[in-house]
Amino acid sequence: MGFCDRIWHYGRSLLICILRLSNYYAMFLSTKSDVKEKSKEPFTFRGIISLIINNARLHRRNLCRNSLILVSCILLFGLNTVFLKGVLIDLIPQSFFTVFSICYFNDVLGGISFLAYTNILIWLIHPSIEFTRLIHVIIFIGFCGVFWEYAAPAFIKYSTTDPLDICAYVTGGVIYWGIINGTKLVHEIIPKCHDNIS
Repeated sequence: MGFCDRIWHYGRSLLICILRLSNYYAMFLSTKSDVKEKSKEPFTFRGIISLIINNARLHRRNLCRNSLILVSCILLFGLNTVFLKGVLIDLIPQSFFTVFSICYFNDVLGGISFLAYTNILIWLIHPSIEFTRLIHVIIFIGFCGVFWEYAAPAFIKYSTTDPLDICAYVTGGVIYWGIINGTKLVHEIIPKCHDNIS
């Protein structure tokens, strides 16, 4: 299963699960008045669309940041697949960078992009749940990696198991966590520095 196929397949499944679970989750949180009002609205297609539009307005910065990360990963994946692998094989065929580019770079990008895509879906449906803590990121992407590497080969003929791919997915998750927390830190520090200069 290719990178884009994985993103589409698991993202679609995740969205369906999130849509189903968000209704149940809203029922459990019915102590808040705004959730009570939302839960009175029937869980219909129109209700889902209004929820998505409202959450997109409220969490525009997070959605833009994760969309930028996702698009960057897709572009890097294409660059690596189309250009970088061939150049490295021609220039330095037995180097670490060539092996990493051929075997693991796309998996690292897969870990980053899958978390960005997952957080985009989560922020659109139920923004109080997100993968931004390091332990949650590692556990989530680790379980996804175990599934991709051990369960997927059972029903996908051309899929193979490589335990180092799981390490690559988790490395991508840690990089994603660093990017998200780094940009949050920058957004907190820059206004403080600007206020101190004034």
